[in-house]
Amino acid sequence: MSELPFDPRQIARVFVSFSGGKDSTACLVRCLRLFHPAQVTAIFADTGAEVPETYEYLRLFNRVIFPVRRLARRAIGENGQGRILENVELSWDEPIGARGAITLLDEIRLRAQRRPDTAGWPSPVSRYCTRALKKQVLDKYVRDATDPVLRRRCLMVVGIRRQESAARADTPAFEFNYDLGVPVWYPVVDWSTEDVLSYLRKWGIPLNPVYNRAGRANCAVCFFSGDREVIGHERAHPGLLDPYIEIEQEIGHTWKAERSLATLQAIARGDIPDQLPLFDADAEGLSCMSGLCDV
Repeated sequence: MSELPFDPRQIARVFVSFSGGKDSTACLVRCLRLFHPAQVTAIFADTGAEVPETYEYLRLFNRVIFPVRRLARRAIGENGQGRILENVELSWDEPIGARGAITLLDEIRLRAQRRPDTAGWPSPVSRYCTRALKKQVLDKYVRDATDPVLRRRCLMVVGIRRQESAARADTPAFEFNYDLGVPVWYPVVDWSTEDVLSYLRKWGIPLNPVYNRAGRANCAVCFFSGDREVIGHERAHPGLLDPYIEIEQEIGHTWKAERSLATLQAIARGDIPDQLPLFDADAEGLSCMSGLCDV
């Protein structure tokens, strides 16, 4: 583990993008060891599309280990440029989409209406889900919670690791977000997967139980997920894919160009033979489990 690229004594506040994935969990724990807990804010940007295990893990983490703020966006009106949005904070007892919170389903439907020339679904080249449901939520929270002068003495913390993919191989340990005016720290950027797991074991922090069947703690239908992971989610929670299959039918485009969620659900239920080994090719190991997918 490398030396710190900043002086902790000069930091006023710390904002951790926290998803319940192993990397963002390690980041949060490291921050709690480095700073006074009162300086640290853990922010979960709720897409409304996480698997049930992740929501339960976050509820328990919030109650037992450290408070986690559950934030989303909601529309409060429209102007000539489109929707007027604001952040809304949900309690951990409220259901997905409570108080007008925008979900991934809402964004897919809106995208299909506004851009009928596109497939509507997020993809590696159109990560509007991350931008609209995660990045904008976190950025607005930091702006509202600080003034421009104080931001330079704050940290945004994100759990990206270089080992995850070639796309992240050159990620620095520390950089400055000039748009927001705040330094950004990637505490586990040079860690291996085993480094992360070992660190969490050292401090007695349990993993999100979704890792018992999947390699990621993504949204249930993340475009980075492979077929096997999505099938596993449906087998563990029958009917989980139903609303997304309805969207496929509504907008006339499948989850991926070569794969329908309806097909994966049928395989999960045993309604059709599983022939995926003949043509299955899972996506590269990127994910949003850092709490903020790279954009």
